[in-house]
Amino acid sequence: MKLKNISSRVLRFFRVVTAVLAVFLISTSISLYKSKTSPEIWLAVGALALVVILVNGLLCRMLKKRPDSVNPLTIRQSFIVFLVISFLVLCVEFYTLLTFSDITDRIVLALLMFLLILCDFLAYLQVKKYFKQ
Repeated sequence: MKLKNISSRVLRFFRVVTAVLAVFLISTSISLYKSKTSPEIWLAVGALALVVILVNGLLCRMLKKRPDSVNPLTIRQSFIVFLVISFLVLCVEFYTLLTFSDITDRIVLALLMFLLILCDFLAYLQVKKYFKQ
């Protein structure tokens, strides 16, 4: 069965499933890291999450090529949802930053928070022309 023959609705469903799976795998990887599991295990789960994210990107690219694909959200709405989710992740990371006692973990979390803020800013630079309309 070729992916070209699958309807847009099913591809959108697969995209949602892969996004949820990626979030689950990332949180599992972080939990394994916090529980001091061997690095091979949490790195393997993280790599699997990266593969799932790449599959999600391929599904997104396939959906954009279809003329019958309907995007339920505008770019502005999608960006606002992205910012809300980023803000919630930052809140959780900030709480975790305050509760960790290990200085190395605090530095890693602070670096991740900085990278998330940087990604938000870079995403804004990509879509700022849509906000001027």
